[in-house]
Amino acid sequence: MNLSEIASQIETLRQQLVQMYLEGKSMTSEGIVSLSQELDNLLNEFERRG
Repeated sequence: MNLSEIASQIETLRQQLVQMYLEGKSMTSEGIVSLSQELDNLLNEFERRG
């Protein structure tokens, strides 16, 4: 994945997290925690490559 693709994936996951929160999901729900961890990994990868 190149930086542009990583950035796009980061934005997609960020939007998904916001939507889940707005739908009333708990910040500690399995789905939010899982997406948050995936987002963390992508952000770290983006930083390493950038």
